[in-house]
Amino acid sequence: MASTTTCTRFTDEYQLFEELGKGAFSVVRRCMKITTGQEYAAKIINTKKLSARGNHLLQRGAARGRRPLCGGRRTPPKDEVPLAGH
Repeated sequence: MASTTTCTRFTDEYQLFEELGKGAFSVVRRCMKITTGQEYAAKIINTKKLSARGNHLLQRGAARGRRPLCGGRRTPPKDEVPLAGH
C-alpha cells in the first residue's frame, strides 16, 4: 500500500524573517512556526543553481523521508530544532 504525502507551502506554517547566512546554493533565514511561536533556522536551497547531479542528490535525500519535496515545495521539517537562546 503506497503512502501519500500531503504537501503544504512552507510559508503556510512558518513566517520568514532576516537572513542569517548565505552560501553558493542556499540561504539560511530565521523563521517562526506560526502555531507555536517557536523560532527556527530554515535553510532554503536554490535548486535552479544546482547541477543535474546536485538536484538528483537533493531529490534522492528527500525521497528517503527526512524532508520531502513536493513539486519544488518543501513540507515542514519533521526534525525541527529550535534556535539556541530562543
